[in-house]
Amino acid sequence: MAMAATISFTSSPTPIPVRFSTRASTTTSQKRGHVVGSMGHLAEVVRKDVEFLKKGIGRGVEWANEALHIPRVFKTLDDVLWLRSLEEPHAPPLEPRPWPQPCYPELSGVDLLMADLKALEAYAGYFYYLSKIWSKPLPEAYDPQDVADYFSCRPHVVALRLLEVFSSFASAAIRIRSPGIRKFLRLSSDKDIDGSVSQYNFGMVLKETMLSLGPTFIKVGQSLATRPDIIGTEISKALSELHDQIPPFPRTVAMKIIEEELGSPVESFFHYISNEP
Repeated sequence: MAMAATISFTSSPTPIPVRFSTRASTTTSQKRGHVVGSMGHLAEVVRKDVEFLKKGIGRGVEWANEALHIPRVFKTLDDVLWLRSLEEPHAPPLEPRPWPQPCYPELSGVDLLMADLKALEAYAGYFYYLSKIWSKPLPEAYDPQDVADYFSCRPHVVALRLLEVFSSFASAAIRIRSPGIRKFLRLSSDKDIDGSVSQYNFGMVLKETMLSLGPTFIKVGQSLATRPDIIGTEISKALSELHDQIPPFPRTVAMKIIEEELGSPVESFFHYISNEP
């Protein structure tokens, strides 16, 4: 934008036109707009880099699974951890045995020897009972006593599960409270974050945590999704995706489960099974 003015000098009767420019102010406003636009461009570049890294890491994990047989190794470790090699699915029910109590009345040498032999027999029977308890698999039909007996022999499994649940919710709390996420959302959005967006983000993080923890927590999330009067509308909206948007597990896992249940290859029972459900 330019402005014109006329200046006359005493030595010359002819007025001389002089033009002034306001280009400096225009340049300043353009720089401000460029800074705002560059921030949005930076957020877009960072997002594309993150997506590229995710794809690269995903391809690397797939290659490692195929080359190093990582799923098979984890399956073996899981069987050892859960003592599945000792399980006997068709074992008959066992009568519970109490811990043998020592009793030494006034006995002769022969009677004491016989009492010791009986005590050894009682201890051997008790440890045999414990070995049978360890060999029982997790019951398919829910029985509180059988489930309690199963996990009482595997306290390390309970401890690892509690650690997994605690670490998952701790990670979710960090993701919700992290200021970096809020800063990223501010850069990628044209409007400020209001309360509804924050609540919806909280619900999405909670939904992902429920998905990672398994069927029991998914059921809890589905129940919470039906009570917007308790948890709020936005959180309920995010958790409602647990009803019909749960990611499926791979087809190979499904085929393996079917073969384990039927005891033979799937082709011997079914003429055709589609790749997609």
